[in-house]
Amino acid sequence: VKKVIIIGIITLIIGTLVFSATKLYNKEVTNYDITSVTESKEIKSEDGTILVNIKYSYPIIVSKRNSKFLSSINEEYKLNAEKFLKDAEESKEEAESLYEDIKEVFRPYTRESDFDINMNNKGLMSITTNNYYYNGGAHGSYVMQSRTFDFNNEIELTVDKVINNDVWNIKENVHELFEKKLQEEDFRFDEIWREIFEEEVENVKFYLTENAVVLYFNAEQIAPYALGVQKVEVPYDE
Repeated sequence: VKKVIIIGIITLIIGTLVFSATKLYNKEVTNYDITSVTESKEIKSEDGTILVNIKYSYPIIVSKRNSKFLSSINEEYKLNAEKFLKDAEESKEEAESLYEDIKEVFRPYTRESDFDINMNNKGLMSITTNNYYYNGGAHGSYVMQSRTFDFNNEIELTVDKVINNDVWNIKENVHELFEKKLQEEDFRFDEIWREIFEEEVENVKFYLTENAVVLYFNAEQIAPYALGVQKVEVPYDE
């Protein structure tokens, strides 16, 4: 019965996505290209030891059709990159303190940020920023943040704008899809993770590809770090 329910949910989602994508695609559109800015920096101690490695890149969206909307997006990406650099530089004091305590086994802090273009087609664009942070522990942490733009209508899309809420209840349907996925990975919720999952389910993130909408949660957002980023792809059609 549960399998039938899940299939029914996915069928409704696909139908809605096909309708939404068709509405957005059936327009005369402008092409958009992406260039990037990439910078790197090493912060060192007085004896020359690298304390913090920093590398970041951010997109610049280019089009013959200039608009305030496009300019504002490019400015936001630039400002976010500048904040990323500033925050990375401010980790020097903490890294230096750790270095003084454990010199022989110290490993430099790392701050890296890059991006993926998940989709760029007919005025629809999804960009995912990938940030990596390492503070000298057993492992670093990754954080993904996606944004999707409809340049034809000059709006940033949210989940509720991509999926019609008349047939899609974000809390209920995302809950079903991800609980099923985690069960397939042999993960069983304890009381703590169950509470976290229930609180986070409405904070699902997404991006578009040529074939599907990808719903996801970052590592440790709804399940332990070892399980990584949790993703569910919902095709526009099958």
